[in-house]
Amino acid sequence: MSRSGFTKSFDDIPIYFEIHGASTPTLLFVHGWSCNNWFWSKQIDHFTPRYSVVTLDLAGHGSSGTERSKWVAEAFAQDIVAVTSELELDKIILVGHSLAGEVILEASLLLSEKVIGIVAVDAFTNPEDKVAEEQIQNDISAFREDFQDVVSHIVQNMLGKGSNPSLLEKIRSIMLSAPPDIAIPAWEEMLRYENRRYPAVFNEISGPFMIFNCERRQVQVEEFRKFVPDITVRYLPDVGHFLMLEDPNAFNAILKKFVEKVTLS
Repeated sequence: MSRSGFTKSFDDIPIYFEIHGASTPTLLFVHGWSCNNWFWSKQIDHFTPRYSVVTLDLAGHGSSGTERSKWVAEAFAQDIVAVTSELELDKIILVGHSLAGEVILEASLLLSEKVIGIVAVDAFTNPEDKVAEEQIQNDISAFREDFQDVVSHIVQNMLGKGSNPSLLEKIRSIMLSAPPDIAIPAWEEMLRYENRRYPAVFNEISGPFMIFNCERRQVQVEEFRKFVPDITVRYLPDVGHFLMLEDPNAFNAILKKFVEKVTLS
């Protein structure tokens, strides 16, 4: 069973979602900055036979509405809450890529006992990271000067060296289509989130938590254990930032083991 639709977030912005399957628990996949639900297309068929799979477009992305005043993680988290309410979901494993790592942490706090596991994909390395104001201003200035060139450069450097050229172009095309008046403040708020919420947010979450990164982004595991005792860290070699698309078979196998562990606990 598959269907798609829209629901309204807390500020009445329409949020697009898709649901596949009708089993529990539900794997709810959340895309990253300037992306959309397509970025989880390689996970749907793999997980649907045993679980419900939900994808969505966060506000300002894909098919969802764009009339929001602040593009912060806490607001994006409300988009997830709206979808879970619309679909009456229970026993949810949140899986968030990049920017969505922050978003699913905030969503887990709002959804509380409904969330049985959290998976952050290439989102975190150190719970005590901070971003200098100079870096934030430099990033924003570069985006405003030539958004297309900066995004194209970001994508080029994010994928692994052996990535399929057609995959690179697909990702580049989607991310270049992002509206700059949404993408730029969302990037800024993504950086400022670290200064606002690290490390306290990691101390606030509960339940099993997995950080799943490409191998070149090493995690400060012992630092995380100070805040999240129940943490699992996994790496995928020979890929870049979009590991779920670059090597979906290996990605799905590792994620499946975590899901099975959480489901049985």
